[in-house]
Amino acid sequence: MNRVLRVARIQLVNAPSVLGVPVLVLALAFLANLAIFGAIGETPPNTYIGALISIYIAMMVTHLQTMTQTFPFALGLSVTRRDFFAAAGLVVLGQSLAYGVGLYLMLLAERATGDGDCRWSSSACRSSCTTTRWCGS
Repeated sequence: MNRVLRVARIQLVNAPSVLGVPVLVLALAFLANLAIFGAIGETPPNTYIGALISIYIAMMVTHLQTMTQTFPFALGLSVTRRDFFAAAGLVVLGQSLAYGVGLYLMLLAERATGDGDCRWSSSACRSSCTTTRWCGS
């Protein structure tokens, strides 16, 4: 396990890109959707924007880039393929857990402030709605 952790550190050499780009893409997608739906005005019911999927697509792209850039370097350091891909899985798992907790905390903040109108929010928000107050219907 110690070897896998050391290889995971190799994959996080460019941590701002690996960890920050998905959050930046999600924020930009949210702002773009907010601008579009703000320009539209009144939105019809059951409107889904799907901006939440952008964080997963950005994670996939950044990790594919990380793998193609660091895999040859790691092989030059005598890292086995098994250790490299176990470390990649560990990094992705940790990142997914952190983003999941962050998204859940944002959902709690949204509900606590009473701004839980899901008519313009993602389908994940609509599926998490438990009352009509949060679903905007």
